[in-house]
Amino acid sequence: MAWERGREGGEGHSSVYGGSAAYDDQRYLQSVSANSASIAAVCHETVALREEAVALRQCLFDLNVLSPSRYEVQLHRQRFDRMRRRFGSGLAAGEAQLEAVIRPPGLVLATL
Repeated sequence: MAWERGREGGEGHSSVYGGSAAYDDQRYLQSVSANSASIAAVCHETVALREEAVALRQCLFDLNVLSPSRYEVQLHRQRFDRMRRRFGSGLAAGEAQLEAVIRPPGLVLATL
């Protein structure tokens, strides 16, 4: 890193970028500062969008356009599907059937 090169080679040491290590450190700090500002802006926008979504959802509930329970079910399905896509279901496509999930063969034998 630029700050490491500055310590190892002294202030007059030339960097990979063609300038001094001190100049590289300054560029690095400016980059970090710019990125921090960008991250803060994204966080602010995220909060604003969440507030808008909550307000819109509440309006839909109040007008009986959407039921809270139906919303929660749909939200759960979306989150579940996202996790399944991310981590996999552990089963090949089409392998799981309702009967196997409701009454797994090993469990039936164990309870007899």
